Parts: sequence; structure tokens; C-alpha cells
Amino acid sequence: MNLIALLVLSGILPLPIYSFPPVYFNGSIAGTVATTGDPLPQLLYVSPDGNDRNDGTSRVTALQHVQTAIDRVADSGLIVLTEGVYSESLTLDHPVRITGEAGVILDGNADFRVITNMSDGSALSNLTIRRGTSFDGAGIYNTGSLRLTNVTVRDCRAIILLFDTHGAGIYNNGTLEMVNCTVAGNRSEPFGTVVGGNQKGLGGGIYQAAGELSLSFTTVAGNVAAVHSTAGNGVPAGGGLYVAGGTASLWHTIIAGNRTEIASTGEGPLDGPDCYGAISHEGFNLVSNSTDCGIIGVGDGLQVEVDPVFDPAGLQDNGGIVPTVALMPGSPAIDAGDPVCVLSTDARGFVRPMDGNVDEDFICDIGAFEFASTYPGDVDGDGYLTLHDYSGIAECMTGPGVPAVPFTCAPVDVIVADIVQDSVIDLKDVYRFEQFRSLQN
Repeated sequence: MNLIALLVLSGILPLPIYSFPPVYFNGSIAGTVATTGDPLPQLLYVSPDGNDRNDGTSRVTALQHVQTAIDRVADSGLIVLTEGVYSESLTLDHPVRITGEAGVILDGNADFRVITNMSDGSALSNLTIRRGTSFDGAGIYNTGSLRLTNVTVRDCRAIILLFDTHGAGIYNNGTLEMVNCTVAGNRSEPFGTVVGGNQKGLGGGIYQAAGELSLSFTTVAGNVAAVHSTAGNGVPAGGGLYVAGGTASLWHTIIAGNRTEIASTGEGPLDGPDCYGAISHEGFNLVSNSTDCGIIGVGDGLQVEVDPVFDPAGLQDNGGIVPTVALMPGSPAIDAGDPVCVLSTDARGFVRPMDGNVDEDFICDIGAFEFASTYPGDVDGDGYLTLHDYSGIAECMTGPGVPAVPFTCAPVDVIVADIVQDSVIDLKDVYRFEQFRSLQN
């Protein structure tokens, strides 16, 4: 024992007190829980050009990382992501709302799962989630309650050596509600198969393990569930959707163009190419191959064993907020929804309903994409929203001192110019036109 220690123990010297600088983690002192001081922010901004030393309370002082914002925002607070690509693996451990501007991408970089949700009451909107990689739920893994609106989950891969894989795009073991969403181009496939083994891919797009799954105005297309080779006896199933437990319900939803296959040969489809398991039909759905789907329910408008007539280009930028799978003229999904449409826009932010089959009835389409024979406000019919269309709308405007239908405005122009469909062509239509023109650009 040294002299200083001896003097301290004898009471001759006081116990020395050392002061160390605090260690911070995501803005909070490590090992502490904030119980005093300023309340947590209700609104935070994130930008690829931001800085996590910022407070994130404005676009000018945006944060750089989404996870930093999740850790800092108050429960049920809003996080706004400005345009760009964010390569992060995100964990939602308390309820948050995350929304993106047009062109926001959450990218797994073909290396990690994009989103794990353990919270109750979180919501994601206006986002593209892509290139996630994991053995289950490479795009989204949900064990809490989560709502997705205007979200596209694409090009994710569930892969693991010698075990089953589940839900390359989405794995749900909680409560998941999807509205105006697209799940496309995802692949569930074990890597390698033991001779006599049973390894297989289940649910290329979505795997419903337990809990509640609700799909509304959603398109599930171009996903694959695969077995690596015929060396084992495993059979992949549910290229689009696999329901193992809980409940799964569809409303105004398309499940089509999905595959089950032997990866080494490309042979397929095998069992359950589009879906597998018990599915509740709540009305106005289209399932191309329902052989193993076990569809139950007495809702109106069920179409099975039919071709939805997708754009051959598949998932792509069709304008607006997120990429979508477009419908082509003649699609049975066009104007096939409930005559009383509950949504005002599709996944891109374009107007619902439109008169896609030109019968003068404006009825919502099935799926995430709303087909329009002409774009809202495209008065000259050239496929683009330009100042020439703006002039056409102005000529069709009605109101005090303006003829009900000016002689320069043809009847068909009146229909196209009435963008908000309230039987009056006024500044509300002009405002909505500017919104759509900005989305087109």
C-alpha cells in the first residue's frame, strides 16, 4: 500500500474525486435515461448531406442518419427524409412515423436487413426499400404493429445455408397493414441443399408467420420462392405470399406474376406460385394462380386465374413517389374496384379514381397503380403535363362571370380539366395540376 492510500484510509486525507468528461451516444449520455430537461422533438429531418451533430429540427440542420433520428425523436414523432439513398439497417424500438419525399430509398446494399420493427404503432410512408439481405424478412421484419403507405419493397433476398428461408421482402409476426404498396422482385432461396434434405424458400414476397396481415390497394408481383436444386425433397411455395399462421386479408389487391422454381435449372412454376395458405378475400381482388391459396370470403369482385396485363417492363419509375408495376390497357384490374373509392391517390400520388376504361365512370383500379387513359389535366392528350395544358384548364374554368362551358372548351376537355372531380373547374384544379406536374418532372 502506498503512502497516499494509507493516509486516505486513516482519514488524514480526503478521498479524491475525479471528474471525467461524459460519453455520449446518439445525443444522450451513455448509461443514462433522460428524465429531465427539454422534451424530445416531435419532428426531425434527415438528409444524405446532413450531420448528426445537428439538432435535426429543420431542413437546414438535418441529421445524416435515419437511425440517429429514430433514437432522438419522441414517441409517435415524425421523421422526414429528404430525397436520396440511405444505406442503413434500421431498428424501430419505439413508435415513430417515417415519411420520405419523392425518390427516397432505404438500401440494404445487398448486405443487411433494412428494417426491423419491434414497436407498436409505427408507420412508414413514401419510401422505396430495396436490396435487403437476411435469412428472414430481408426488407422488413415485423414483430410489432406497423402500417405501410405508398411503400415499395423490391429486390430483397432471403438466403441462408441449408435452412428454409422466409419472406425475402417482408416477414410478419405481428400486425402489419399495407396500403398502396408494391412488393416486387424479391427472392427467397436457401443456398445449397443437402441430399434428402428439406430446405426451401417460402414466401418470396411476403411470409405471414403469425398475427395479422392486411393488404389494401397493393400489388405483389414478380417475386420468387425457390429451392436450390433437386438434391433434396423440399418444395418451395408462395412465390408472392405464404401464410403459415395468423390471418391474412386482401382488399383491392393483386397477387400475380410470382414464381416458384428450382434455382439451378430455372424450372417452374412448382406448387403455389402466387400464394399459399388461407387468405381472406375482403373484396375486389385479383389472384392469377390461386391453386394453393385457399381463398375464403364472400366479398364482391374476386378474379382468379386471370392475367392482370401488367406492363412487360415490370417494376419501374412510372412517375411520382415510388416505383410501381403499371397496368396496361385492357387489364381486368382497371376500374374493377368498389364504386365508392376510399382513396384519393395511388402509390405514386396520382389521382384515384380515374376513368381508365373510358366509360365515363370513375372507379378505382385494383392494386397500387391507377391506370388513366389520359393523365389528370392532360387537356391536349400528348401524355405530358405542360403549360399548354395549363392554358386549356384556364379556358375551361367555370365560376362567376364565366360561361358554364366556354366555346373553346370541348366536353372531353371538361372531364380532363376537372382534376379534383367536383364538377367545377377552378383554382383547386389549377393547384392540383401544379402538384401533378411537379411529380411528373
